Amino acid sequence: MKDRRFWVPFSFACLLPVLLAAVQAPSPAQAPQAPQGPLGSTAPPAAGQAAPARGSVTLDGSPLAVPVTVAPAGPLFGLRPLAESLGGEITPDPSGESVVLKIGDTEVVVGFGSAIVTVGDEIVSLSQPVTRDLQVPVDFLQKTYGTILDYTFDWRPELARLTIARRQARDVPVLVDVVHLQGMTTVVLQFSETPPRYDIARPQPGTIEVRMLEDRLAAPVAPKVVQDPFVQEVTVTPQAVRIQLAAGAVAQSYILENPFRLVFDVHQPSEVPAQGAPAAPVRPRAAGVHMIVLDPGHGGTETGAIGPSGVYEKDLTLTVARELEARLESRLGVQVALTRNEDVTLPHDNRTALANQNKADLFISIHLNSSLGAGAHGAETYFLSQQATDSRAASSAASENAD
Repeated sequence: MKDRRFWVPFSFACLLPVLLAAVQAPSPAQAPQAPQGPLGSTAPPAAGQAAPARGSVTLDGSPLAVPVTVAPAGPLFGLRPLAESLGGEITPDPSGESVVLKIGDTEVVVGFGSAIVTVGDEIVSLSQPVTRDLQVPVDFLQKTYGTILDYTFDWRPELARLTIARRQARDVPVLVDVVHLQGMTTVVLQFSETPPRYDIARPQPGTIEVRMLEDRLAAPVAPKVVQDPFVQEVTVTPQAVRIQLAAGAVAQSYILENPFRLVFDVHQPSEVPAQGAPAAPVRPRAAGVHMIVLDPGHGGTETGAIGPSGVYEKDLTLTVARELEARLESRLGVQVALTRNEDVTLPHDNRTALANQNKADLFISIHLNSSLGAGAHGAETYFLSQQATDSRAASSAASENAD
């Protein structure tokens, strides 16, 4: 429990504009699109204009004979020679308006003149349409060969060169969190780097394995000790994370971004729906901020800082959170949840578990800091980072995160 004296009134007016700007910030202006000919083919340059520049492609340091067009909207690359070099089979559709690119077990449906493709079961948007002669933008390659086969694609505009390489195996740190709350156990696997390629397997009833396909896992220094009604054990090896469920428990998984987290919700099965009842369709979430979880700092036996009049930080943070909840819902039309709505002690792990269970796009913890001087004023904003930006931030984080 902190017993510091604070002199700074919390500036709610400073916080809300920051939140509104973060949620409503306009997307960057799109680059002008190159003139398109019939069915998405790049139109020839107008009279008096220079023809688009040409570029080059290398694979693991060796040049590849790949057609490259450097147009104003960005570079385009010939897909057929790339498929021959990287692996993949291209089959024309009988309609003549699309092709199917098969990479391993994944089918990619590509329509001529379209900036939308399907990769397996996912619909993917591209920065430019695919041309009739099968020239594709670099993000097509990243979202197909990069995702499926783990190639990297580095376009250097100053050199007009695309460098392709197979990413080397890495030792990827993973943080494991297991929290039981509201009749459900949440198991969170958080990766501190670019998400690894993995496969989820269930080798036997009650066992879940998250198996690495290329990378290796760096196990936490201290193994996770689990005391939970639905999860018996979580073990980390370089090859996999193994989750052992309690008898009868079931689990569903999903992904949260920024930072990347693989989450398992574990619970006892509910009643089996009536035979023939249609299952509710699972719809992908649109991009953007839809769910915000507000975390009023402290609570219960943890009072936080104490003001000159004797007011507790825990009471003010709850008041601010309730007011912010109402304003966010009315002005932005988003869903908002609070980690606590009364004066209760809530461990740190439970707060983040509530955010994960609500599939929050934004998690905001509200505090009122103390000061050694009465002249301090304004607001401070701390953001999630693996490393502190300076020694003062590191000291503050160590103090606030202490159990």
